[in-house]
Amino acid sequence: QYKFEFSSRANYNNDTGKAYTDIDEFIGMPSVKTLRVDEQDARQPLPRAGSEHISTVYFFSMDKKSIYGLTLEVNKPTEFNIKTGFELFDQILSTFKFTDN
Repeated sequence: QYKFEFSSRANYNNDTGKAYTDIDEFIGMPSVKTLRVDEQDARQPLPRAGSEHISTVYFFSMDKKSIYGLTLEVNKPTEFNIKTGFELFDQILSTFKFTDN
């Protein structure tokens, strides 16, 4: 019912030719949830219209060279499945830790 995905990209802003200075600059949206993931500041943008069954959290690697994304997608979206999935996602995020930094 759920798809959990990890993504990584270089911390590089194509518009400026420089690294993003903080995660808020990368997100570029005012409507976000602030949290901590693996001792890093993280941001969880509000889902886009039509994608209410997908939630993503972004944060920097410890060395700030990469931007990580953790995504949970509810494959069979119903109100119950979305609520349950996002509660599970919150539990994962609260305990997420890399074993080798």
